[in-house]
Amino acid sequence: MELTERSSAALDIEQSVPLTSEIAWTDLPALPRPASRQRTECRMGCGIVLTVVATCIIATHGGVRTLECASRRWDWLLYVVYAEAAVALLCLAGLVFDDPGTVKRSRLTCEPVPPEARAKLQNMAPPNLQNVTGADGRTFCVRCYVWRPREPPAYDGDRFHAHANAHHCSTCQRCVTDFDHHCGVFGRCIAGKGLRGNFKYFATIIATGYAGAGTATASLMLGVLKCAEGNWWGSWSNVILLTFAGYVGVAAVGWFVVATCQCVGALFDYAWDGRRKLTEVRGRGVVRA
Repeated sequence: MELTERSSAALDIEQSVPLTSEIAWTDLPALPRPASRQRTECRMGCGIVLTVVATCIIATHGGVRTLECASRRWDWLLYVVYAEAAVALLCLAGLVFDDPGTVKRSRLTCEPVPPEARAKLQNMAPPNLQNVTGADGRTFCVRCYVWRPREPPAYDGDRFHAHANAHHCSTCQRCVTDFDHHCGVFGRCIAGKGLRGNFKYFATIIATGYAGAGTATASLMLGVLKCAEGNWWGSWSNVILLTFAGYVGVAAVGWFVVATCQCVGALFDYAWDGRRKLTEVRGRGVVRA
């Protein structure tokens, strides 16, 4: 595995600038404040989830009420949609309040502070100071002042190389491990593997949204098939087919988002420029250093 060596400029700083010998992690400056748009994004995401939940519940109630003419009871659809709504709200709470995998400050993650970062603290560092790669393969973020965890090497088909999946988000202003992307809908970094992080909430809330829409669509379609009277848009079969086709189209996009771990904006970028690899448009708004 190849490690990035310190630049000659960084070595010059260490040798020529009179720096304090050590800086305790408790003496580091406060962490940068998240961008103001983060709160706007979070409010928007909460509003979208609550709107979708309410729409699915109302539509399912309408379909079940239409099915009152049928001999068989369809009230169980209400239990299904309410269960889906409860899961969606729990996942929303997890996204908003749970930690995605932020690298928190401690003696272990902050010390020793490298000379380049100490120079920055004393306003002696060059502009656009890059992150520092240590001899052990860890990377020191010069914005959060933390050592990010060492990553295992990744194989790209040609050779092994250092693969950093911990990134500094320019919106949240935090370093996050197992990073996937910053979600502009929920205003949160989406990260984690397995039960770690908040990606489990992100994938589940999207899947639950489409499941809830499926429950609502099914109840309305059953109501139309079994109890509707009259003629609308030529025939009820046309309405059913159009409704079902629309749902399948939207659901397909949603499941693709979950399966590929991409944000919707990245998918549009990929569709616009198909020559780029899908992995190259991940994590927009992220400082990849």
